[in-house]
Amino acid sequence: MNDGPMSNTLLTELSEERLQWLFYFALKKTGIPHEAEDLVQETALEMMKMLSRGYEPDSFDAWMWTVAKKRYARWCKHKKKRLSRFESEDILCYANEIASEENVEDAVFLAEDIELLRRELALLAKDYREIIVAYYFENRRIESISHVSGLPAGTIKRKLYEARKSIKEGMTMARAKGQRSFAPDDISFGYYVTKTAESYPFGKPWSLLSGLAAKNIALEAYNNPSTIEDLSLALGIASPYIEDELESLLETELMVRHGDGRLETNFIILDKRTQERLYELGEEAGNSVCPLICEVIDKNISNIKEIGFINHALPEEYLYWCLLYSTLERLTFMVTGNKNVEDFLTKRPNGDVWDILAAENWEAPVDYSNISMKTCCADSYAESFCVSVNGLFTFGSPYTMPKEELLLLTDIIRQNRAVSSLDESEKLLLDNLVANNVATLSKDSVKVDFPVFNESGRQELTAYHTAVKEIYDGAALDEFKAFYDAVREVISDTISARHKDDYVQFLGVVGWLSNFKCILLRYAYEKGKVGIPESGEMGNINMLLVI
Repeated sequence: MNDGPMSNTLLTELSEERLQWLFYFALKKTGIPHEAEDLVQETALEMMKMLSRGYEPDSFDAWMWTVAKKRYARWCKHKKKRLSRFESEDILCYANEIASEENVEDAVFLAEDIELLRRELALLAKDYREIIVAYYFENRRIESISHVSGLPAGTIKRKLYEARKSIKEGMTMARAKGQRSFAPDDISFGYYVTKTAESYPFGKPWSLLSGLAAKNIALEAYNNPSTIEDLSLALGIASPYIEDELESLLETELMVRHGDGRLETNFIILDKRTQERLYELGEEAGNSVCPLICEVIDKNISNIKEIGFINHALPEEYLYWCLLYSTLERLTFMVTGNKNVEDFLTKRPNGDVWDILAAENWEAPVDYSNISMKTCCADSYAESFCVSVNGLFTFGSPYTMPKEELLLLTDIIRQNRAVSSLDESEKLLLDNLVANNVATLSKDSVKVDFPVFNESGRQELTAYHTAVKEIYDGAALDEFKAFYDAVREVISDTISARHKDDYVQFLGVVGWLSNFKCILLRYAYEKGKVGIPESGEMGNINMLLVI
């Protein structure tokens, strides 16, 4: 911008006194010295731009405060703060206050001291902070605080002394806030649930981990036992809010408190670097395991269909979804030493049985999203799943069949029951199965469009695994076992020492192995062995039933 008469006018009128007025006004509004300096600079710049365009104010002071007000309003919007009112009377008050000050520097130092005091109060432990607030801010006497808290008066006095000393020392320290205070990370969760109660999916623990604050508390304290003060500094959140989040996280055992008072996350979080290593292992294993599995199924598909399970005559591109899924479940069961995940889950204080595996969000080269649901009852079970294949999270969310519906569907299939044989309560259950595309009605008959294996009567699922036993006896098993061992070693490197070789590590390994479904089905899709149905057609090829 060229210097001219209007710029000179500004330099003349915008005296040191007026600049002090502007700075003191900005400091009062923002409470932060460097923000106040920026606000004054922006106000002066805006005034220079207007003057350079030929604007001639009738009253310089009135115009200056109007520009300042607009710049402050813009600052509030950017900071998402409530715009406080100020009138001309406010300006006079500021001017008077400035006149009574020896210099503006004193006001800056006072504001900085107040900011430091607030910081140290926020970092105090809850029991100390409550006493400080009661004594200094609520003007309560030692005896009153002692009565309410149940602590002896001597203890109150001691804690007041210790708190004052801590605040004084803290105000002289340079405390650096952690990166999460300005760049919070995000994580996603996988859940193992065996008891569906009010906690799932909308209550605890799911709701506790929905906010960034709780997620970053978990991230910061993962393999890093931390005090509340540590967490407060790392996240840039005052201790009272940290304590509020921690209360529920500790109650549900998502966090644990050690004997020294430090807090630690009580579930596995796979960070980006760990996931990158696991991704490379998975893709490498997929290159060797997937062709071996598909080759054996291809070679034996005629024998597989001859087993005669319900819907064995489905088009192969739809039948393979179920066969590949079942094969991988069997392989996983074998390499994990015939262990069921359900046998290792934790019973929680409210009676629910669940565990969590978390992963830091990152831009993975390939989507591994997948969900599996299983309902067991007596000697039958239903499984449904959805996986990410070719960039599509196919089939939406899998349907979790309630036990009473599973019992009814099993009975209908075994006894070949007609719709007319059902009582009113059974018809209501059937209506729900139809509404969720699990069953269809054909006149008086009930039909399903996914594979059903009669295991109790004819051992049809066993017959399938026998037909493809080459997978379980040969190179495919060896390669998958090597993959399992490699995943176990990588996860062992990232978890707390207290969880090594226990159920938490096992759940973490099995959780990552579940991603291999995406690798296997993606390979099969690329080779034309499985197809993705049109919307509404063959909607339950991602289901199977064993009766």
